[in-house]
Order: sequence, then C-alpha cells, then structure tokens
Amino acid sequence: MDDAEGDLVAGFISSVLPNSSTNELVLEDLREMGVDTLEDLKYVNEADLKNVMRPFDARKLIASVKALSENDASGIPDPPPRAEPEIPIATPRRMMRSERKKKSHSGE
Repeated sequence: MDDAEGDLVAGFISSVLPNSSTNELVLEDLREMGVDTLEDLKYVNEADLKNVMRPFDARKLIASVKALSENDASGIPDPPPRAEPEIPIATPRRMMRSERKKKSHSGE
C-alpha cells in the first residue's frame, strides 16, 4: 500500500469508526490481506475482520464500503440535456404552410 492510498484507506476507516481503538490493527490486517486501495475494500467481508474488530464495527465498515461503491457507480453524471433549437427547424410541411400564409395575406 503506497502512502497516499494507505492514507485514503486509513482516513476512510477512521471516518466510519472514529472512536475505535482498533483502527491501527485493522489497517495492519488489511495490509496483510493485500488491501492496497479503497477499491480493494469492496472484497473484504465480515469474516476477514472477525479477529480484529467487534462484529458490529465490522458490519458497519462493510456497509460503508458498499455505500461508497454505490455512490461511485451512481456518481456518473447524466449527459447534459439536449438543447432545443431556438429557431424552429424548417421542414417541407412548415415551408408549404408559410408559403400559403404569404399568398393568403398578399391577396393572391
């Protein structure tokens, strides 16, 4: 785990479990399991954490990782709405109507 990614993982765990005294142990165990990034946390399950965390804290961490993953997936922005042209597009039918209106107004 490089320092930047390690800091992200540590920060995430601290934000989920701010009062836990086991965060350093959890980080050590995660490093030993091969967790290098926040993305890797998606593959950690409660059983992986049973020796280092209380079950409630493990479930809370797992749920937060899932929520983070769901937010990332839904974080893909929607495409911008199509801009409607301000000037109506001339279609053959509109052009014919326009010509008829001109003729009727001109008295032809």
